[in-house]
Amino acid sequence: WCPSLDSCYDLSTFICEAVAQHLFPRESDPAYADLPDAHYAYRVCDRLGREALVLLRRALQLPEVYIFAGEWGLATYERVASVAMKNYTPLFTKRDGDRFDRYLADVRESKAMITAGALLSHEILFSSAGEVAELQWRRMMEDLLARGKLCNCIAVCDVFGSMSGEPMDVVVALGLLVSELNEEPWKGCVITFSTEPKLHRIAGNSLQEKTEFMKRMDWRGNTDFQEELTASACND
Repeated sequence: WCPSLDSCYDLSTFICEAVAQHLFPRESDPAYADLPDAHYAYRVCDRLGREALVLLRRALQLPEVYIFAGEWGLATYERVASVAMKNYTPLFTKRDGDRFDRYLADVRESKAMITAGALLSHEILFSSAGEVAELQWRRMMEDLLARGKLCNCIAVCDVFGSMSGEPMDVVVALGLLVSELNEEPWKGCVITFSTEPKLHRIAGNSLQEKTEFMKRMDWRGNTDFQEELTASACND
């Protein structure tokens, strides 16, 4: 594995230079023998990009290879990493819409795979990827449920109005995630963080509907932990 040249990770670690010097040591080419260190490093890093990274990425069928070449019809969507899928969905829809739609249909029918492993729950839930987000959420849940369900626990969600932006996104996403991992009788349920907490069974069929439901849940001031326990005990 090697990051892109001059990427954030490379600039903070100089790992590409280390890899390049390992692949192309000074003794591998007489032209390197008398070069100053900085010039030698520049030469081998350029060679790393041309002779190694481009070929490796094409062999790995990374989407960037086909995006930059305009070869949309050659992109292998099952090989697209989760973050790249989230970021490039608008491009795939615009440039390769018919084939991308067929791929999503295959994922819905479990005939193809979609990745979700590198994304956090709120990154999926509040992405602009639409159906891709739904399918990535489903894949994430399948992967987590394969490890087991949560027993005798329930999420208490603080959806206080001032918690806008990412804090609210994280609360909603983790609350929904825990509710879907729970065993009965808590499956699909959350409790509000409030002075008058209430047990809610999350309504909605899509992620968007469930998200809107959770954001509309009642909240009032601080919380009363005794009331939280009472609310959970009153579950029917």
